[in-house]
Amino acid sequence: MTENKELLIKKELKKTLKILDKAMDTFNYSYQSCKTMDIKDEYTYEELDKFECLTSRFARLSDILTQKILKSILLLLREDVKSFLDRINRAEKLEIIVSADQLKAVRDLRNEIAHEYCIEDLSGLFANVVKYSGVLIGIIDKVKKYIATKQLTLENDEKDLTGRA
Repeated sequence: MTENKELLIKKELKKTLKILDKAMDTFNYSYQSCKTMDIKDEYTYEELDKFECLTSRFARLSDILTQKILKSILLLLREDVKSFLDRINRAEKLEIIVSADQLKAVRDLRNEIAHEYCIEDLSGLFANVVKYSGVLIGIIDKVKKYIATKQLTLENDEKDLTGRA
């Protein structure tokens, strides 16, 4: 990988981490609203709205993590992985994440959310999203610590090849 390409990936990773942080803020708001709600067979419209926000934000957050952040990290580490499963297995081996199985479960839940129109048991979906929200937050925290430890983003005073920060 050329130095220019590496700098571009680092710059993109830094930008994506800012997006992740904003997504985490809104996700945490929804998670706090829903985690104490009862799981039941029928919901009020207000409760449905809250759970819809949580599920949508869960899916968005997991996509940012798996499709942007992990891809960038593995590119910077010069790891040539193509599929999602290869990516999370490699991330586990490199200790970027604790468990590939946990992230696979998050991804499976994200896919279930994306195809929510064919789910008859919304209460089961909502229960799983609440359950795995804490798991997703833990995975993100570990990934962010890994990025900081390995210094995989541009520092504020670092400049790219054009001389811009």
